[in-house]
Amino acid sequence: MNTKQLLEAINDIVKEKQIEREVIITAIEDGFKKAYEKHFDPEAIIHVDVNEEAGTITCHKEIYVVDEVEDDLLEVTVEEAKEKYGVDKEVDDVILERIDESNFSRLAIIQVGQIIKQQIKQAEKESIYEELKDRKESMMHGIVTHAEQKYLLVEFERTFAYIPSSNLMYGDKFQEGDQIQFIAEDISNDKNAGQITGSRASNDFLLHVLQTEIPEIFEKIVTVHAISRDPGKRSKIAISSNDENIDPIGACVGKNGQRIASVSEKLNGEKIDISLYDEDPIKFIVNSFSPVKVLSVNIVNEEDKEVDVVVPDEQLSLSIGKRGMTAKLVVFLTGWRMNIINKTEAEERNIPIHWNGAIKENEYDSFIEELHKKTTYKNHINKE
Repeated sequence: MNTKQLLEAINDIVKEKQIEREVIITAIEDGFKKAYEKHFDPEAIIHVDVNEEAGTITCHKEIYVVDEVEDDLLEVTVEEAKEKYGVDKEVDDVILERIDESNFSRLAIIQVGQIIKQQIKQAEKESIYEELKDRKESMMHGIVTHAEQKYLLVEFERTFAYIPSSNLMYGDKFQEGDQIQFIAEDISNDKNAGQITGSRASNDFLLHVLQTEIPEIFEKIVTVHAISRDPGKRSKIAISSNDENIDPIGACVGKNGQRIASVSEKLNGEKIDISLYDEDPIKFIVNSFSPVKVLSVNIVNEEDKEVDVVVPDEQLSLSIGKRGMTAKLVVFLTGWRMNIINKTEAEERNIPIHWNGAIKENEYDSFIEELHKKTTYKNHINKE
């Protein structure tokens, strides 16, 4: 390789891979050392000099001056040093013998190339990791390069993101060439493909979408305290306002529901339930069940965070949800285990009803009457 070729090759790698020049030089040196040790002499100590100015690579091995030669490939006597190398040396001195690079076999040269590529690849991974490590949990955009049943591989800047199917939302369908938005769930420097582990199913992904669509959340006027998701189907979020003049639920819903509709659209139609956060766990639990009107919350075991929740008979199925999903979302949102009981069962089992929920005891009858009217009207409309 002449001067121009060597310099151009190194410069191209520095520019393309964005790694330090010294790393490339070290990779070249290690490549020749390891190839020589494998194909010629594993005991030899090799010195490699990459001279960018001259465009040359020279190799030398250490020859030891000894009293009595035991390894004629690596040792010489004082007399042999004078005769063979033309130098006056003493016992324990070291001579650097030039290695004729033309002696390297084709196989050895191939291995040199492989070692250099491997080390440059590893250096590139470390460079990418250093560049990206502070972007964990941030939103990213990329292009799908492989769409398999169990995963997606997404091209992102100088690397790839690996998104397992378990990290996708219900309804996600991507093909090669599609643009995709995801959250960086993890960033690693020891993976061959996919240094980023991406997710669209995490709570952080929903949070970033909320920040994009709702300025008050992005500007921290409205705080999101907790999120619970069945990705692509339904979510519950607990929020509060840091400005008494800002209604947090109104800010999130937006005029005519436009803001929350935009969030839902980006999540494959995921339904978003919004409730007010409260430091009082009982109030928080009551709010989290909305639109269900909780009648009573009784703390059964504060240490284990277990409560009895009493709801109207007519809203029991709504409070539990299909396949228990509503109840699960409330549990994950609040962090409390719940025994959900309808009013009739609570009375039969002598479970106290504290009326510390969304409606008071004197409001109950009118609430049920209004609920029946709505149900009757809805059934009438459906029949028509």
